[in-house]
Amino acid sequence: MTGGARRLLIVDEALRLIAAGRTAAEADAEAAAAHGVSPQSVARWRRRLAKLEPEQRLAALEPRGRGGRPSHLGADEIEYLAAQIVARDPHWTCPALQRELLERHGHAPHIAQIQRFARRFRAENARLLSISGDPDGHRSRRRPAFGDADSAAAGLNDLWELDSTIADVMCADGRRRALCAVIDVWSRRCLFAVADTSRAIVIAALLRRAIIEWGKPNRVRVDRGRDYTSRLVSAFLAALEIEAIWCTPYAPYEKPFVERLIGTISTDLFAHLPGHTGRDLFQRKKLEARRSFAERRGEAPAALLQATLTPEKLQERIDTWAETLYGRRTHGSLGMSPFEKALSGGPPRKIADPRALDVLLEPPEPKRVTKKGIRIDRGRYVAELLGDVIGEWVEVRRDRADYGRIHVFLHDAFLCTAEDPDRTGADRAEIAAAAQARARAADREDREFARELRRRWRPEEAMDRVLAAAAAGAEKVVALPRRGATDDTPALAAAAEAAGGAPAPNPQRREAPRVSATITALRGRYQGDEE
Repeated sequence: MTGGARRLLIVDEALRLIAAGRTAAEADAEAAAAHGVSPQSVARWRRRLAKLEPEQRLAALEPRGRGGRPSHLGADEIEYLAAQIVARDPHWTCPALQRELLERHGHAPHIAQIQRFARRFRAENARLLSISGDPDGHRSRRRPAFGDADSAAAGLNDLWELDSTIADVMCADGRRRALCAVIDVWSRRCLFAVADTSRAIVIAALLRRAIIEWGKPNRVRVDRGRDYTSRLVSAFLAALEIEAIWCTPYAPYEKPFVERLIGTISTDLFAHLPGHTGRDLFQRKKLEARRSFAERRGEAPAALLQATLTPEKLQERIDTWAETLYGRRTHGSLGMSPFEKALSGGPPRKIADPRALDVLLEPPEPKRVTKKGIRIDRGRYVAELLGDVIGEWVEVRRDRADYGRIHVFLHDAFLCTAEDPDRTGADRAEIAAAAQARARAADREDREFARELRRRWRPEEAMDRVLAAAAAGAEKVVALPRRGATDDTPALAAAAEAAGGAPAPNPQRREAPRVSATITALRGRYQGDEE
């Protein structure tokens, strides 16, 4: 609704009150109170419309432009000022804009005009300035969120979200640690892992812990960081048949639950721990200023922040917070605590042997099986079944609980567990004897199979059958004799004379070519038929 239409609505309401028996002053006051304007303004607008035609009333009440000095901003100047404000907001100043206009165009309007334009432009283009100056804040404040993100999870352990960040707490050694988080979207229960950096092995270990405590999920939603797209994490999820949902780069809103969880723990726990470094840039800058002053005085940053927690102690406090505070208090969106929500979700899918997860946590290493076994770190790992795959490539996973053993996989299927007798104390001769006996048995089976194939199919007779078939086919086609020129050389002539006693032909005398008896007979026959 325009300003004129609003004023006309107020005036019409005052006129209706006057027609109902109110005095003009009472009608103006009542209409003004209902719409938040002064009675004097309503009276002035009403008097302005007293002698006008109906079609003129709206235009008469439209707000008039401000008086005073007219604006001298041209189209190019307006566009230039708008571009500068959008690109540099909020770090521009009107004097700087005036100087730039003067340098660019040779003249510039009064600074008051630039101030009026800037105020009006910022008021009318708040969304444009938000998306260009603060994209992350724009997403959180202005992007529509009419849907229900909870509906993405159909039940307990249907969908997990994972993310990593740097904890807002400095440890006693003066370093901040990485924090990896996992949350079940349906129940909101969560787990954390504190590590030096966010690495693939840390994420896989956090998944292992969550699977053992909660059960196996159907899907996990993660970003495309190198630690999450690593071969170890991808192989771990694929081996457990867990679907990985990859978020779009620079789109944290696609995993809102774990992002909100990290923000909650930052304000609800980290802000109250010794060594807190601030939850945003403003707080961190103030603390860094204090730290810089303390360093000039010779004080350690950890002492300044009273950082007394070791990484292990920080992990203990985070686990206690996640289980007792966050996990046991009522969430508004759930109507209950994550602990109660998880209990209402039915029995989870558990892993029968948790030790199998330990094997999957190790990154697979491709190795070739040799006659001496598998060589890793100057060790020779052998097993009876390795004799069956000598010369082939296999995947090896180390056993962290036992340095002397490795787990061998062939074509993604478990083959055997090999060991280094020098490290485990096993009898290498006994393993070798078992492997050799297995190889001899396999050789006997292969030789018997080869003999059976030869007896059944007689491969040594294959070429005889091919030649016989070819000869039989060739006899069905006979080539007629063809006339050809005699090729004589002096050496051939001399050899023929020696062989048969016939005089050698004179190379200077050319004789008529001889005609074979068969051709002569054919000519006589067909010529006689023609006669």
